[in-house]
Amino acid sequence: MPSNAEIVASARGMVGTKWRHQGRVPGVALDCAGLIVCVGKELDCMYYDSTGYQRESAPEGFVQYFREHGKEIPLARMHAGAVLVLTDHKYPCHCGIIGSNAHGLTLIHAYAFRRRVIEEQLTREWIMRAVGCFEYPRTT
Repeated sequence: MPSNAEIVASARGMVGTKWRHQGRVPGVALDCAGLIVCVGKELDCMYYDSTGYQRESAPEGFVQYFREHGKEIPLARMHAGAVLVLTDHKYPCHCGIIGSNAHGLTLIHAYAFRRRVIEEQLTREWIMRAVGCFEYPRTT
């Protein structure tokens, strides 16, 4: 099983990839869910993929996917290598992988607003939008 550091390193390797809804090709195009799926593929973790979704999620559909396939942990215990699920408008429809640097926790995510995969500090504004934190799905 990959370590949290390996999960973060894999996600960082995809920084700069262009954003595209339902993108699943590292270095070419990813969306936020595609980043999670592609890290799982790269590290031979258990990963689940679902396409055909809309950009704006139903009230619980997006976060329910993570609840079914991951182990939820309290937001107060979020750590590098975990997956953070966030609201991006009205409902949960965004996710990223938590990283860290000398300044604290970071968020690695394919962000439509910035049109690419980025890593940025995990600010209070992002944390206020968090609806769940999950251990990265792993093979059993």
